[in-house]
Amino acid sequence: MQNESSLVAVVTGASQGIGYAIASYLASLNYQLLLISRNLDNLKLAAEKIQKENPGLKSAPSIAALDVSDLVEVQKSIDHFVASAGHVDLLCNNAGYVKRGTSELAHDEFLKMINANLIGPFNCTQTFAKYMKARKSGRIINVSSRSGKVAKKMLGGYSASKFGLMGLNQSYYKELSH
Repeated sequence: MQNESSLVAVVTGASQGIGYAIASYLASLNYQLLLISRNLDNLKLAAEKIQKENPGLKSAPSIAALDVSDLVEVQKSIDHFVASAGHVDLLCNNAGYVKRGTSELAHDEFLKMINANLIGPFNCTQTFAKYMKARKSGRIINVSSRSGKVAKKMLGGYSASKFGLMGLNQSYYKELSH
């Protein structure tokens, strides 16, 4: 188990793009990390790169290749990580998916966006909330998009998923920030 004073974070969508940048920044602040993404090979590369860029890290980033819309897998991975780390200070829900289209959008693509952009953050937050409530401490960052406030032509499915995330985020804020 890690020292209770160490900083611990989980970042979804951490193998590339914004998620990787967030994880890399947190590593530079010496956070102990769990990186989550669907692609195991990309996660391994991201963890190795973060380790090389931050040779003073107390521990190498942990990784979990999973689909955040799978509640059982999210719970298993997070519970295992928290058992090892001792606590979590920060959850960054960054995993996402976008496919252009509204009236021409395929049903399965719409569901992929809802699962990645709304169900995933719900699953991760529900799993972490119990730990954060128990400690009376913690932060949750849900990465959204301008499309979560202003709908755009040809991004109806994406906007719907991000509007949903914004509503969920506002509700969590009112419930958990007391």
